[in-house]
Amino acid sequence: MLKQKKIINLVTMILSTVLLILLILGIMQCYKINKKYPSPTVMAVDISQELLINDNNLKVKATEFEVKEIDDLLPDHSIPFDYNANSKIAIVKLNVKNVSDNNESFDLTSLVLTTNGWKNGLFLDLFMKLNPDYYSVINPDESIDIIVPYAMLDYQFEKSIWEKINEQHFRIVFQVYPENKLSLIHISEPTRR
Repeated sequence: MLKQKKIINLVTMILSTVLLILLILGIMQCYKINKKYPSPTVMAVDISQELLINDNNLKVKATEFEVKEIDDLLPDHSIPFDYNANSKIAIVKLNVKNVSDNNESFDLTSLVLTTNGWKNGLFLDLFMKLNPDYYSVINPDESIDIIVPYAMLDYQFEKSIWEKINEQHFRIVFQVYPENKLSLIHISEPTRR
């Protein structure tokens, strides 16, 4: 009986030591990864302020932001969409300028609009309708203006947020890593005279 207790204690001690070694190795691996890939720095600007993206080859700025009803943009319902859903379209107008000596590509698919934990990529079908002449390659010293739409559906938000969606502060994210580059945007209040 005493011999059996000693064996159980020895096995317990060996297992505890192995688990402790694995835990230490796991912590060391997390530290190594976090040191190699640290948290991104955040560079945020307000609407109408420029940001350098694409290895500082493109200057981008959000010039206008508004939230519209889908029927205001597509009264003919010419794009596949659930027109019966309680939805709105966020519209961000961007100016993108190539400040390099080479042709630069502007990646629309990486643009994300966020607010209060919600995020969405662009509404591509509507983007193509609003920007029929868009070409993603921008020549040196060329500047383009584009309209970037984002679909927002009521069930994606808490009811209290949806009811005040026009008062929310949004962010359009241009780049996530190694620098998180974004523009803080919201619907500006009408000027009072």
